[in-house]
Amino acid sequence: FSTEQRQILTGLLTWLLIGFVPNVVQLLYVRALFILNQSRFYGFQAWIQLGLTLAFNFIFIPRWGIFAIPMGTALACAVITVVFHVFVRARFEEAGKAIQHE
Repeated sequence: FSTEQRQILTGLLTWLLIGFVPNVVQLLYVRALFILNQSRFYGFQAWIQLGLTLAFNFIFIPRWGIFAIPMGTALACAVITVVFHVFVRARFEEAGKAIQHE
């Protein structure tokens, strides 16, 4: 590889690794959704993440070129991870209140 190609690969891999962390957190939240019998939300979230990824890529690619692809994916993944957190936390709080009332 040439120096320029190595720089491009390093930049791409950096963004892919940044996106890896929210993906791991998402996997943990998916387990929580199945525990709460809310697996339907997972399918809904997958479509939203796909739409966000496409939108971010559409916005970022003209400006940053190939680097925008992992950037858009990492950003969409981070946004969905926050959505997962809010949703799962609310469901666990509801489940906790229901158990207390029994």
